[in-house]
Amino acid sequence: MKEFSLRKNDVNVGGTKSKRMTHYREKMIQIGQYLLEFSEKSPKEVMLYTGISDAANILRNNYYQWFFKVDRGIYRLSEIGIKDIQGL
Repeated sequence: MKEFSLRKNDVNVGGTKSKRMTHYREKMIQIGQYLLEFSEKSPKEVMLYTGISDAANILRNNYYQWFFKVDRGIYRLSEIGIKDIQGL
């Protein structure tokens, strides 16, 4: 119930073949869109702009392989991330 209440969009449809839009995925998309626009940023800058308090964990865990660590504390979108974000 908590997961459902945190979502901003309701794009899920019935069935089992499509990807589900979770609150976590919504946050990844928001971070990805920010990095697509502003290139390389630190987790703190991402957190301040997007308001996502766990942005550092999302960037570090990188479950969808969307982010690339450029230097210590600096991230940018990977080629996979750019393709996925632009395809939304």
